[in-house]
Amino acid sequence: MSSHFALETATFRAEITDDMLTARHEAMRAIARELEGFVSSRLIRKDDGTLADEVVWSSRESALNAAANALHIPEAVTYFSHLSEIISMEHAEILTDD
Repeated sequence: MSSHFALETATFRAEITDDMLTARHEAMRAIARELEGFVSSRLIRKDDGTLADEVVWSSRESALNAAANALHIPEAVTYFSHLSEIISMEHAEILTDD
């Protein structure tokens, strides 16, 4: 059964510091407040040492809108300034959530 939720995965490099984690928390709160369709997010560290933000959106349209408009949110810009390299940004449809 398709949920039609969308997963946005941004893979990047950054030094994990208290300032970076605080900036991320504030950015996600602002994104949830300012952009329609935000459901949840998590920060992960991959085996190769890169980091990824996984953000669930209520639809692909919400995810694409967020990608296009996140730079208009000051808290997001502050968080992004902590990222040393953006490796990729992908969107996918969530088919199941067991």
